[in-house]
Formats: sequence, C-alpha cells, structure tokens
Amino acid sequence: KDGGAAILRGPMAGRVTTQLLKGTDWGDLDVLILDLPPGTGDVQLTVCQEIDLSFAVGVTTPSKLAIADARKGISMFSSMGINTVAMVENMSYFECENGVKHFPFGKGFTGDLKNSETLDPDHVCQLPISEIANDANETGVPICLSRPDGAASELGAFEKLAKIVSREVFRLPFRVPSGEGSV
Repeated sequence: KDGGAAILRGPMAGRVTTQLLKGTDWGDLDVLILDLPPGTGDVQLTVCQEIDLSFAVGVTTPSKLAIADARKGISMFSSMGINTVAMVENMSYFECENGVKHFPFGKGFTGDLKNSETLDPDHVCQLPISEIANDANETGVPICLSRPDGAASELGAFEKLAKIVSREVFRLPFRVPSGEGSV
C-alpha cells in the first residue's frame, strides 16, 4: 500500500539489505554512506558481514538510554573489526541568548567518563537543539549551503565531523587491506 509502513522481520530485513548492497550497480565508489537504524540487529550484522566496512560514525542523542544503545553499537562494530571514528550527538544542548549552554538530556558521551575507552572524547560532535537546524531540515537546504546568521554552533559541529571523517578517508590507502570490496 502506498505510504504504508514496510514491516519486515529480521531475516527478511537482512535479505533486503543484501539485495540492496549486492544487487545495486554502485559504480566506482570512493565513499558509500549508510544510514542504519539504531541498535545491533539483523540489518547492522548483514552490512558488517556482506561488505568490508572501513569505519563507522555513530549517531545518538545524549539520553542515558540512547547512549547505552550507542555504546552497544560501538561494541558490536568493534567486535567485527570496525572502528567507530566519531559520534554525532543530536539535540545535545541549547544555547541561551546570553551564551549559556543547557543540557536538558544530560551531557551524553562528553559527560560519560566510561566512554573514554571506546571513543576519543574529541571525536564527539554535539549538535544543538536549534531553530536553524529545524528550518534546514524542513526546507531541505543544508546549513552548510545557506550559512544563516547565528549558525556558528551547528556549522562548527559539522566542520568538526567533516574533518574527522575526511582524515579517516585519507588514511584508508595506507591501511593494510582486510579483503576485497572495501567501502
């Protein structure tokens, strides 16, 4: 039914993922970005088993439950030999007109000292709760293209993430290959 939900059990989701990854003519790729659902389920396992991933970037919110789930994701990827190079923390804080930052959902990865073993704290990119980000989402015009006044926090977080990811991409040719089909 058009506009209806796609309801798939784990094994079927795995087969659909395999069909997408293996049955699509991607051409010559330098980078393939996959936006995966949260968790450590069949889709994530299928991706890890079907293609040779170079690294991962996690996305979470700063709530304790979301951080616990993200930590499990980092652990899963790590156990499969995939390094998580950065964590994007959506809705991390909001900033008042006087410049004071408020963390309504907690300080997330940056406030959790237990994560120092799994992720470099300098590789956490905190995105604020902001009207600017919401407007960009609603209009479909990325903040990095529209460059609205007052978007320094948002642009700074995206720039930080871009630097981390591009540094890892540039390092790829110098790594020892682990197999064919690296992405």
